[in-house]
Amino acid sequence: MARAQEVMLEQGEFYGDPDKDGMVSGSSTQMMDERPDFVLFNVEKYADHPIQIKVGQPVGIFFVNAGPNRTSSFHVVGTVFSSVYRSGNPANVEHDVQTFEVGPGNGAVFESVHEAGDYPFADHAIARAYKGAIGVFHAVP
Repeated sequence: MARAQEVMLEQGEFYGDPDKDGMVSGSSTQMMDERPDFVLFNVEKYADHPIQIKVGQPVGIFFVNAGPNRTSSFHVVGTVFSSVYRSGNPANVEHDVQTFEVGPGNGAVFESVHEAGDYPFADHAIARAYKGAIGVFHAVP
């Protein structure tokens, strides 16, 4: 599919509490125990700042899971991906997928077309959404 729009999302885990200036001092103990304090896309809060996309134009989402530990179950509420390319490889295509797992250190390309409206996206492991892995695509004419 020819894509009219492309979006890059990187999911990452952060281990440690922020100090008074908001800087996170890493915790290797928490990382080894797989207890992230934050799980974010592009180190942003897209729930507060939606990503704008155009209605009716194919969207390609280039997704990377930086990890380092957790598999992401990437999902966009209200739509089905027309195509998903595991590891970004055109030979590894699946069609009509609702949620897709991307392991740490791996990626995928998701394709979809949207009607007008807001489409929340998240790591469908819901605890991670509460730690920040949630956002919104805002589809406009």
